[in-house]
Order: sequence, then C-alpha cells, then structure tokens
Amino acid sequence: MVIGAWLQATPSAESVLQKLDLTSFQNSTGPARSPGLRYPRDWTFTDLSVEEGVARLERQGDWAISLRVLRKDPDGLVVCFTDRALNGGSYNTQKALLVVPDGAGGFRATDAELIEVGCATSPGPG
Repeated sequence: MVIGAWLQATPSAESVLQKLDLTSFQNSTGPARSPGLRYPRDWTFTDLSVEEGVARLERQGDWAISLRVLRKDPDGLVVCFTDRALNGGSYNTQKALLVVPDGAGGFRATDAELIEVGCATSPGPG
C-alpha cells in the first residue's frame, strides 16, 4: 500500500489518538460498540494530556487510553496503544498497531500483527 503525502510529516500522537477509529482493532470499547461510536470522543474520552510524546485521553477518572508514535514506515505509522482501567479494575493492555488514514479524516488500525521492542504486548485483563 502506498500511503502518499499524509505521512510526509509524522502526525502527532495527540492527533492520531483523537482521530483513531477504535472499532478498527480489539480494545476495551468492544462490548459497547453501537452505530455512531467510532472515535474516542464518542465514548467520552475527552480529558487530554500530552507528556514526553505520549498522548493520553481519560474518561472522567474511570478509563484511560494512550498512544505513542514509534515510527513511520512505508505502510503507515507504527504506534504503541495502551488501554487501562482506572476504576479499580485490572484491565491493562498494550500493543503495537500499524495505523493508516481511514478515509474520513482520521486513522484506523490495520490487521498487521506487530512485535515492537519499544511496546511490549500485554493482554487485557490483568
């Protein structure tokens, strides 16, 4: 796949996370999927912070998702995505994703299975 000009300048972690189609890969929002729910804001992930290249969106002290851009490559952008319960639950997962434009001004994860040294894969329920 040739990704074109969208990747000439590496998108920020903040812009990718805010416009990442959460229905394009397995994550904690899966059980709540319904029409119209696609991007983090649709699940009320609205409290944004960015520190040392890591963008984090929190949902009112109950859940957090974060993303760090690892690198760009010819097929897309390789990112490290973390999904974590803040409500006392044990859900805490991290995985590398290859993201590409979604055709609607945002990003979606591909089906690529990635192993990245800087993003150790960890399962969901801890």
